[in-house]
Amino acid sequence: MLWLADECIAASPVRELRAAGHDVPYIAEYAASLSDMEVRALAARHRH
Repeated sequence: MLWLADECIAASPVRELRAAGHDVPYIAEYAASLSDMEVRALAARHRH
């Protein structure tokens, strides 16, 4: 399952989801400080 974690999410749940085999792009790792609209656009691009 794909989860998009915004930068307000702590890193520990992201690590746990990834360890369980989930795809989790994490805003804090590569695109911090995006606006809500930019996060929504990113989520739309990551849809499978």
